[in-house]
Order: sequence, then C-alpha cells, then structure tokens
Amino acid sequence: MSFTPQDEKKAPGSRSPSKWFHAFALETSRLQWLILLFLLINIGDLVMTYWLLSVSPNIYESNPVANWFFKNWNIAGMTFFKFAVVAFVVIISEYVERRRAGAGKFVLILGSLVTAAVVAYSVHLYWIFVSTPGLR
Repeated sequence: MSFTPQDEKKAPGSRSPSKWFHAFALETSRLQWLILLFLLINIGDLVMTYWLLSVSPNIYESNPVANWFFKNWNIAGMTFFKFAVVAFVVIISEYVERRRAGAGKFVLILGSLVTAAVVAYSVHLYWIFVSTPGLR
C-alpha cells in the first residue's frame, strides 16, 4: 500500500509519521533551480574561504562556529559545516514552500543573495590582498 500527499487530505488522523516523511521525501522538489543556484553560490563561498585562509596566516574565519570546525578539522571540517548549513536551509525552504507557496522561494532567494554578497566581499578581499605587496 502506498501513501501519497493527496492521502494526507483524505485521512489526516490515520497517518503515521513515517508515512508522512516518506510521502514528503518522495514528492518532487518545487525549488530545484533555486537549490542548484544556492548550492553553486555556496561552493563559491567555500572556494573563496579556502583561498583566503591559505594565502596568509593573518587571515582568519570570522564566524566562530566555522572557525572551530576549521581549527579542528581544517578545510574538511569547514566543508562539512558549510554544507550541513546548506542542507538545513534547503530542507527548511522545501518544507516551507510546501506549506506556503512562495515563502520557501523567498528563503532560498534571500539566502542566495546574502551568500553571493559574502562571496563578492571575499573576492574583493582576495583582490586587495594579492594586489598589495605589503600585506603578505
């Protein structure tokens, strides 16, 4: 016997949490392209973070949680942390989008814009650092 999201409307009290999760997980994503964009921007953020942290010991990660992961596990810990946050945002935005159309898109667009601003600032810092001989 299969359980579909349409069955939720028919018998809301008779479903188990596992059936609800199964139906939720199998439903097609409503935010595929925004998720891909968000993922690509976050890959850019990781690359820029790696480049900035590798050019000088005077540059550090300003996020204390990300810095803790970096100090304990180097770039592998940083990668785990950043993409755990990405996964959390994607799951939340999908859930919100299925509950309230448009709100999940807003979450991903806002997250993409903020992360893109961080990447742009990182590129700016990197450019300043490599173009100014006295900073090394």
